[in-house]
Amino acid sequence: MVHQVTAPLLGSLVWSSAIAILPILLLFILLGCLGWRAERATLAALAAALLIALAVYGVAPVQSLNIAAYGGAFGLISVAWVILNAIWLYELTVRSGHFEALGQVFASMAGAPPVQMLLIAFGFGGLLEGLIGAGAPVAICSAMLVAIGLPPMQAAICTLLADSVPVAFGTLALPIIALSSATGLPVTTLGAMVGRQTPILAMLIPFILLILVGGRRALRAHWRIAFLAGLSFGFTQFAVSNYLSVKLADVIAALVASAVLVATVRLAPNGMHEPEMTRENAIDLRRMAQALAPYGIIILVFSLAQIPALTRVLAVATVSFDWPGLAILSPDGAAIATRFKLPLLETTGTLLLLSGVITMLVLRLSPRLALRAYRDAAYQIRHAVITVAAIFALAFVANLSGQTRTMGLLLATLGPTGFALVSPLIGWIGAALTGSDSSSNVLFGGLQTTAAQGVGMSPVLAAASNSSGGVVAKAISVQSLAVASATVSLVGKEAAILRRVIFWSLGLLMLMCAISLFQSLPFISGWVVPSLPAEPVP
Repeated sequence: MVHQVTAPLLGSLVWSSAIAILPILLLFILLGCLGWRAERATLAALAAALLIALAVYGVAPVQSLNIAAYGGAFGLISVAWVILNAIWLYELTVRSGHFEALGQVFASMAGAPPVQMLLIAFGFGGLLEGLIGAGAPVAICSAMLVAIGLPPMQAAICTLLADSVPVAFGTLALPIIALSSATGLPVTTLGAMVGRQTPILAMLIPFILLILVGGRRALRAHWRIAFLAGLSFGFTQFAVSNYLSVKLADVIAALVASAVLVATVRLAPNGMHEPEMTRENAIDLRRMAQALAPYGIIILVFSLAQIPALTRVLAVATVSFDWPGLAILSPDGAAIATRFKLPLLETTGTLLLLSGVITMLVLRLSPRLALRAYRDAAYQIRHAVITVAAIFALAFVANLSGQTRTMGLLLATLGPTGFALVSPLIGWIGAALTGSDSSSNVLFGGLQTTAAQGVGMSPVLAAASNSSGGVVAKAISVQSLAVASATVSLVGKEAAILRRVIFWSLGLLMLMCAISLFQSLPFISGWVVPSLPAEPVP
């Protein structure tokens, strides 16, 4: 039995919080200052959290390890399984040769270089982030921008900033799923709230990208295209996340924005003239259709999974049980749920696996190629699996031992206005140092909701602001900078890239803090923040 305490050290929230935050500080120092690999840093931070749970919060060793196992298992099911199948699906398109064809077609569909950049970095990059994430949009789109003639520094900066707004719904809403697991709030409610924040940022990104590529001249020449691209992406992201499927918000938004970009260029008087229909063009169109097939299949599978009748059928295969040997009481003596759900069919990872199998059949790929791709995908994410399990274990130990509650109650002393301003900053710091919005959500999701309840702010708004604040930090994270610099042959120039993007990241963070504050106002939050269902589903 674990009975949480609020201020175990000298009865002081300040001193207890100073101890409780040490694992997070250790993680940031090991990652950001000492350059440790993510899996080693998270394991070290987990060890520190276990030690504090034992020595300061009085949690028995067996119970501490059991909590860590509970969190690690949760992370493997909810996150690692998704990453594995997302990478496999991507590898199928690459090995079949269709992905390269899609990239070539994207690069040739828009006329002027700034518009090509928008289509590749903002449209195609958003699609990649929505499906696979994990740094792939930065690596792939940076190389494509260099191939169409952008200087390496510009290519790196553009892809880093373009790959910000889609991050919250990346890898089929993986950060939202992670946030739900850390807070116990429903995925649909959190996704709807984030979908009422990040679209505002999305409408600005195309304008920023034009300024980076061509300054005022490019902005004057192509502001209408930037406006339509940002508006179409933002509106679609809002509509899909609120009314269709949180998991498809990025995918559909990116496809709609790309279609709007191409249509605008084709219909504009000074746009690209229609090419003559040659045999080569016809082949390109056929190959483009094949390259788009996996994404269409994903949209179809996940859309069908939203139909209530099918949802109920898929839910039948869900196994649910109380985690063995684990009983947690809050400081006031109320039992804290430790329910473990194993959704065999309705989970995102399984639906991605099904999409991959259908893709294999549609594209007539051999089972041998598919199995090799799956084996290589599993090998590719071997370090990420350890990181995911460790970061979830760390978060669960901090949450269930009471460490998160201690820090949240201290933050609650800021008051509703102060905390609403700080909430996105917390997510920004977490994503900047861990390189992952999902990790930031797992680390700080429980902290945000605890503090929000203490100040009388909506926990849904606080948790969503953590994720939305994290998206604008992705461009300055060490991992993203390393991927971008390596792709465009600027290894060693990470600091120079950082200096070019941090101004924009901080500016977007300030805007996000203002959005969070505005949405927290009593006369605004009532109609902006979505209501929780009668029975929240973790």
